Amino acid sequence: MMVSPRIDAVLMPHCRIAQCLLAGCFTLWVAGCGEVSPRSEKAAGHVQYSEKRSEKRSEKRRPAFAARPTPKPLVPTRRQATKSAAQPPRRKRVDRLASVPDPSDRIDQERVVALGIRRIASVHLTLYTDLPSEEQIDALPAVFDQAVPQWCAYFQRDPAELVGWRLTAYLMQTPQKFRDAGLLPADIGVFLHGYNRGREMWIHEQQTAYYRRHLLLHEGTHGFMQTQLGGAGPPWYMEGVAELLATHTWRDQRLALRQMPANVQATPGWGRIRIIRDQIAAGRAVSLQQIFHYGPRSHREVEPYAWSWAVSAFLDFHPRWQAAFRGLQHQAQDLSPAFSARFLQQLESEWSDLVQEWRLFIEELHYGYDIPRSAFVRRSSEELPVDGAVAQVATDRGWQSTGWRVVAGRTYTLVAEGRYQLDDQPRVWWCEPNGVTIRYHRGRPLGMLLAATVPTGDEESATPQFQPVAIGRSGTLMAKKDSILYLAINEPSRQLSNNKGTITVRIESQDSVDPGDTTQK
Repeated sequence: MMVSPRIDAVLMPHCRIAQCLLAGCFTLWVAGCGEVSPRSEKAAGHVQYSEKRSEKRSEKRRPAFAARPTPKPLVPTRRQATKSAAQPPRRKRVDRLASVPDPSDRIDQERVVALGIRRIASVHLTLYTDLPSEEQIDALPAVFDQAVPQWCAYFQRDPAELVGWRLTAYLMQTPQKFRDAGLLPADIGVFLHGYNRGREMWIHEQQTAYYRRHLLLHEGTHGFMQTQLGGAGPPWYMEGVAELLATHTWRDQRLALRQMPANVQATPGWGRIRIIRDQIAAGRAVSLQQIFHYGPRSHREVEPYAWSWAVSAFLDFHPRWQAAFRGLQHQAQDLSPAFSARFLQQLESEWSDLVQEWRLFIEELHYGYDIPRSAFVRRSSEELPVDGAVAQVATDRGWQSTGWRVVAGRTYTLVAEGRYQLDDQPRVWWCEPNGVTIRYHRGRPLGMLLAATVPTGDEESATPQFQPVAIGRSGTLMAKKDSILYLAINEPSRQLSNNKGTITVRIESQDSVDPGDTTQK
């Protein structure tokens, strides 16, 4: 969490998107990893999201974003194509806090020691904590030091510019000790997990070592962006990027940021994927428009952190939209709604595709989800010939365009053949288009050939749901609208990487007409 200056709404002339975003009132705000309020510290607690369904779920408390409907769908109009891959030039170093003295200069070290608070220092972090010495805690400064070059790489900073750069962290089991020591200022009220202000960050002790590290890296990302980029953007971007980079692995004393968790055991206490699954199951999926509308108070609940992470991970790992998303770091000083308005305007020519892939991503999201492999493979298309055509399906990728358009109201026959590998552990699993019945995914045999249609045209405001149908060795499909035919195998995203082989699919229309006959059958 960090403190930002008053946000003055910036109206982009002649931009309908900006007008929608500017409908909200943005005032002085505190954003980050929890709530700040005048309540007693006792009320703060240590809120962690459990992965167990038997425990109390967060969706029982209606989040801020669900309390008010989006006044108008924030869907960009289709204009001339915008090159989303373009990135602004590398920005010069911005450190607005360079003149701020090191917090340790004002700390009464003797009083700190007397209150049972110890100090651990490394190259880039000074850590104060009232927790007893143990390996996972004492390693935190080293963890932080390993994060710095990775932040530099992600944000395109020269590591040489960070010589002497340092943050101070307070890891608190008993916050009152830090109040008494003068380490927790009176103007910092209650917060959920962590809080960042300038070069300092305060973190409540957590129930798991993983989530403790996650919070340190999350708040550290805020501190890095504030000092090196001059800001961190609006709430969804600020918290989304911090969540994205803080989701990590720590193995054999080596840190890796920006990781898609392989399984629930890899991220105990984190719970973002479970939150999204639970909200979707409850019929409370959050749209891109709602996320981009998050205001300064939205992140007083845990759910917006999950959705901010999800959209940031989706855009950052997706080969089509990564460049556009990464380019936002060059606008991080802009905290106003205009930040999101410009981003949406940049993507307006791709909006329908983006919404469709986002919906499929959140519907199928699971641990280990492989966003690059699951990205739609899109091709230029033409109408299916009267005598049919053939398409190839790579079994190690997600949904793939056949390149053939199908006509509304017509029924098509698909006949598939091929033998392909689904897995190589503990031995090779061979499969054919009907799939293997030893294991099922979403109610269908694993590896079974599926088909779906993606309507063509300018239906941006009502992007249809993606509805796959089972094909197997052979099957039929009726096009409800003029569409492009897509194919894929039925398998979780995380299992695509060890597949090998292709499927050959013959596609024919049951309603083919003679080229000279103008009457549709």
